[in-house]
Amino acid sequence: MGALSLGAFGLSFLLALGGQLVLDASPRDWFPAPGLVLYGLASVVGVGAVWLNQRQTDVLEPTVGDGPKSSGWAPDLPWLILSVGATALAFIDAGGNRFRPGGTIAWVVAVVAWFVAWGREPLRVDLGPVRRGLSVHWEYLLAAGVLLAGILFRYWDLNSLPHDVNSDHAEKLLDVRDVLNGEYRVFFPRNTGREALQFYIAAVTVEVFNLPLHKYALQVGTAFIGVLLLPALYLLGNSLCKRPRHTEAQGP
Repeated sequence: MGALSLGAFGLSFLLALGGQLVLDASPRDWFPAPGLVLYGLASVVGVGAVWLNQRQTDVLEPTVGDGPKSSGWAPDLPWLILSVGATALAFIDAGGNRFRPGGTIAWVVAVVAWFVAWGREPLRVDLGPVRRGLSVHWEYLLAAGVLLAGILFRYWDLNSLPHDVNSDHAEKLLDVRDVLNGEYRVFFPRNTGREALQFYIAAVTVEVFNLPLHKYALQVGTAFIGVLLLPALYLLGNSLCKRPRHTEAQGP
């Protein structure tokens, strides 16, 4: 990384830090325009730093053999711009600590566009071993076994873990009740404040499976997140193990 791009990254960090300090010191009834401007400048300078680093990488990094030149880690700029714009729309629409349809859609678009912008390769699924008949690669069988074991560990005797509820469970159930009553908060202030995802998952669990508003509804949804983590970890480990190693260019 060159000195110019490194300095731009540092400036971006300082601008974002200044914007956060301004937002922290702003009264609640005052629109924090200076803080938002600093955050916007930090984003622009950060994107510029990424672009500078990519230019320096393209100039300094030699091409090995006849293969393509390394594309570094620079994002796809149109998708990155879409992500930043959708993020701004989601932020503006989330005023009053409420999720609304427009802002929620913009939030989803921002997340998807962000991953697409930084994705380096298209997703490929190898179905060759399955197409050849009943001969399935041992790796798939092992992954399926790990997934089944993970489901067993997460859901076995779930209703008795823990045996008794405490004040945290009770206040979480009150937050789930608020969601079921149509109060779609971004942040839940009860009990010193909590993130929202668990309450929305619990509310969906209650509605879909027709469960009572009980601690079991909290446990089912939370265990489901643990189950989803297993294939994500498998794909991460698989991609890291199969990543090609860069070979150094050899002289004639």
